[in-house]
Amino acid sequence: QGPPPTAIKPAKQSPIIYVDG
Repeated sequence: QGPPPTAIKPAKQSPIIYVDG
């Protein structure tokens, strides 16, 4: 697919995943 999302956090610590797209 390419590079990972701009900002992504592990669901283990944060239930919210930040995805720039």
